[in-house]
Amino acid sequence: GGGGARKSDESTSTSNTSNTSNPPNTPNTPNTQTLPTSLAASDTSPIPHLLIKYMLKASDVRSADLDLIASLAAGLTRRHPSFGVMLVDSLLEWIRAAAEDAPHLDRQRRIAHVKLLGAMFTFGLCSASTIWDTLDLLLSASLGMGEE
Repeated sequence: GGGGARKSDESTSTSNTSNTSNPPNTPNTPNTQTLPTSLAASDTSPIPHLLIKYMLKASDVRSADLDLIASLAAGLTRRHPSFGVMLVDSLLEWIRAAAEDAPHLDRQRRIAHVKLLGAMFTFGLCSASTIWDTLDLLLSASLGMGEE
């Protein structure tokens, strides 16, 4: 008799565990239909541009926390792939402009941005060729400064 009761307890416990995963339309789960489907759907939305602006203030962040910014960016990119492209493009544009205009000025910010680019590479937001191209740009800008 006792073995039958255990078997029915096990069957109810397995049925309870299968019912704990809520279907998408139950009240316990957030309504994802109210969330925007595309973060960067248009250029009129200021949200992606504000996020990029604040993420690129890397000089205001400790070097150890740059991985957190890259992790946040990678998470946002999983849901909104265009955000990662916009962020990496903005970062590369800033690095290029800083290297070409005045490589000796604002070194801390430039170092922080290059470290952020490395952290983004670690999280898969940019490719190795992007890293090598940026390194080549920085080295050629530094060598160009020595010739003048």
